Amino acid sequence: MSQINEHLTVLADPDRIPVCFLGERTIPSGKPHASHDHAQRYCSVRLETQTLLDIPQTAGLLHHLTSTIGEGLLRVKGFVRVREHPDKPLVVQVSGSMVHDFSILDYWPDGHEHTTLIAIMANGPRSIKMLSLINEKLKLKLGNWFSINTIYDDSECCLIGEWKSAIGKLRDCENAIYIGGGTGIADGIILNNEIVDIKTHSEAKRSWEMIMPNGESVEQCLSLGSMLNQWNGGEEKSINAILSLFDQALSGDIFAKNIIEKASKAFLFLIDKRTEFFHRHNAKPEKIVIGQRLGKILSDKSNPLSKLIFQNNYYDTSIEISTDRSTAALGAAYKAYDQQK
Repeated sequence: MSQINEHLTVLADPDRIPVCFLGERTIPSGKPHASHDHAQRYCSVRLETQTLLDIPQTAGLLHHLTSTIGEGLLRVKGFVRVREHPDKPLVVQVSGSMVHDFSILDYWPDGHEHTTLIAIMANGPRSIKMLSLINEKLKLKLGNWFSINTIYDDSECCLIGEWKSAIGKLRDCENAIYIGGGTGIADGIILNNEIVDIKTHSEAKRSWEMIMPNGESVEQCLSLGSMLNQWNGGEEKSINAILSLFDQALSGDIFAKNIIEKASKAFLFLIDKRTEFFHRHNAKPEKIVIGQRLGKILSDKSNPLSKLIFQNNYYDTSIEISTDRSTAALGAAYKAYDQQK
């Protein structure tokens, strides 16, 4: 029997993110461990919004879920109210990393004409009880003298680390763009010496919300996780797998070349949109920094993705590569210190 252990309501900007209702439940696995019985924990997430989405935005949202949650995402199902036909619900289904073809119903089954999605995922880094679980383990090892109070957003920590740490590539910048790539895209903006909260800012969309002319989101095309999902179904997600993709592109494989070309176009599209944002605020970015795993990949200027990306001048804005993965931890340390002051 499933037991609901906890229920949490999270309210977000209704114009940007659906209101989320998160519930965690414990389901016995039926497979006793060698040393102890254990239950597999699952999170159920309910996404609701009155805001109209269009079909490409819906695809971008679903890809964002599959790419960032990864193997922990088990199922997504529900209805989406889309601009193309608001009186008829778009039926959405995701199984693991597979987004099924959309279909359309002639009427809303329950009479409530708004987007409602239910996602089931195995507990992972995004477990709503992650902090308490970490502290439980720390207590077993260290006793009561040490605990963690907060878990920060990785995108913000990467940006702060590049901006505030002594090794950061954005140090002393007043206007800048940060792009970090891995499983998804973690990017950020510094405008007039302040960090822009792109999760809530009405003018600054996130990468999974930016729909390119081909109907896909920037994150769907640019993240390393997405490129590998296209290339090998996500079976291998190491740096070596990306290098294999590059090797095949260099040998003339059309499919591999198309993946890389889409990624370069997504990068250009993202920089275009970010630059437009600065122009609307009468500013110009001084620098673009690319970090995390994407930065490591692009530090080799000889690979096909680097060649395509660096052939553009990006409005004469300089691009620097950050290969030091410690900037995220430094950013978290700075944020914690700043909050203690």
